[in-house]
Amino acid sequence: MDISSDTSRLSDLIEGVKLVQADVSDLSEVLSVAKENGVRRIFHLAALLTLDCAANPVRAYKTNVEGTVNILEAARLIDIEEVVFPSTRTVFGTWSSDPLEDDSPKDPTSFYGATKLLCEFYGCQYWKTYGVNFRAARLVMVFGPGRRTGGSAFGSRLIEDPFLGKAANVPYDAMERTDWLFVQDAVKALLMMSEASLGDRRIYNINGENHTLGEVADFVKRELPGAEFIFVPGPVPLSKIYPLLNDRRARRELNWRPSFNTAEGIQETIREMKKRTNVPAL
Repeated sequence: MDISSDTSRLSDLIEGVKLVQADVSDLSEVLSVAKENGVRRIFHLAALLTLDCAANPVRAYKTNVEGTVNILEAARLIDIEEVVFPSTRTVFGTWSSDPLEDDSPKDPTSFYGATKLLCEFYGCQYWKTYGVNFRAARLVMVFGPGRRTGGSAFGSRLIEDPFLGKAANVPYDAMERTDWLFVQDAVKALLMMSEASLGDRRIYNINGENHTLGEVADFVKRELPGAEFIFVPGPVPLSKIYPLLNDRRARRELNWRPSFNTAEGIQETIREMKKRTNVPAL
């Protein structure tokens, strides 16, 4: 279900899915789609990302918060078995030199982080009050083929631009460090959250690997020797925007392990791009 009818980003799998055009911020539409299609489980990924939230905070509230409450309310009203929600590291907001734990204080500094934190609260309250089976994974920066939007899309562009023969312009210093999660592992984490036997804890931090931007650029150069990178630090360091996460609780309690390390995710991204474009790799 999407507000857009554009299927270009689903071209390789559209024949295997049914796409319904509807607005998540309209409860009647959510209920109608769920009832008509016999929906039993919802993976709720509809949201505006960081830059779009900053550009239009009113729409961000309607899509991110009202949309999530509508999903939860639909689950309550028609007994949907499960709602799986991708949250974000930006709910923590404040920077720390140490990776943040699941229960570290939350103090978001962006509209996006604030909407996601409010969604976490609503999800947990719907679980406690009505028994709606809400479960969420707090994801770090997701990279992979086709990721061109959002505040942390530079992680994917760092791979895709060199593949397309362009220098990758990175708005941070090469020594800046952040967390990396390949898109297939993001999907794996959401499926894990769906299948896990959970108690009262409904939300877990999920991470992949931690690397500097320069280290990841070196991984790309191994695959694309002609790759060029331009690191231009902006006024705000990366570490002040995106905190590092510790996901040891998910690894201990849910046996979470990513299937791809960062270098393997880069290799898989390049392989996938070769399938989708006639532009030869450098």
